[in-house]
Amino acid sequence: MYSFNSLKEKLNSQTKQLEQHPYVTNIILSDNIVINTTEIKVDGVVPIGPYEIKLSILNDPKIIIRNKNNPRNNYEHPHVQDGLPCWGNYSDVYVHLAELDLLSTAEIVFRFLENWNPEDSWGKNLVYWDVTYTFDTLTEMGLLDTVESHFDEYYIDYSGGSHLPQAEVCNDCGEHYDYCTCYCSNCGDHNDDCMCDRCPECSRIIDECYCERCDWCGSLLDDCECERCSECDANITAGECCCERCF
Repeated sequence: MYSFNSLKEKLNSQTKQLEQHPYVTNIILSDNIVINTTEIKVDGVVPIGPYEIKLSILNDPKIIIRNKNNPRNNYEHPHVQDGLPCWGNYSDVYVHLAELDLLSTAEIVFRFLENWNPEDSWGKNLVYWDVTYTFDTLTEMGLLDTVESHFDEYYIDYSGGSHLPQAEVCNDCGEHYDYCTCYCSNCGDHNDDCMCDRCPECSRIIDECYCERCDWCGSLLDDCECERCSECDANITAGECCCERCF
């Protein structure tokens, strides 16, 4: 294991070269090496970032990537979640990092950030940054049937109302089951077959009804037959009125 001082000479010349890279804005040397970048376009089209790339070299080699401006749903990049990359075919980056080859390590990281894999489940996270480019590409490649249903709301916006092939859609209303109201939330039966006690005013099951009801008899206020005081409108039947006329 090397101390930072013993590595300094080896790293300094590489750092000076790396600072000339068009993606690099600055490099910070401490116990880790932190490379700050400009935004990097996926496929040269979709801008993501800028990034902070932290290389840990003193103990176990580790690479953490943070999106400084536009992370989406805990993703820094389609293939980076919570700072941790899913390297796929770029996993040899750790071989170069272990050898303290900073230039090769950075170049592999940059190539990784420039790309996405449309056939991979993680790659489809590109939709969080560019819906149109992602679905255009997936359509051209014939990969729409591989897109998971949780992306359906994005596809609806993209397509003007159509659903993904994988989406679970209600046959009655045509909506995704997450938004479908055809089935009772209480018993799970179709609303036409539901036997739950429902409010005649709002059609919700009684436990979910927010219509105003009499606290004494439970009826809707318009249907309540309790006797009420003409002076204070208190419920005489429930013994709530304190007006002198009611005693």
